[in-house]
Amino acid sequence: IEQTILNQPRAAAPFFSGKIDPEAPFFYELAISSAVEKINQFTPGLRTQCLRFIFSELSRVSAHLKTIA
Repeated sequence: IEQTILNQPRAAAPFFSGKIDPEAPFFYELAISSAVEKINQFTPGLRTQCLRFIFSELSRVSAHLKTIA
């Protein structure tokens, strides 16, 4: 997976990260975004952090419900 993303243009990384696991693409997109922010020494605002937390929890719950169903 890492080699596939490394061989693509940087702008395509979020696209490929969302295709890793179609059931829970938010986690991989969040990982890519966090890595880019860390590399660029950028800290997202409090509102962004709260929204990311809420969406990640909703995505996690959704994945669990899909497993049960």
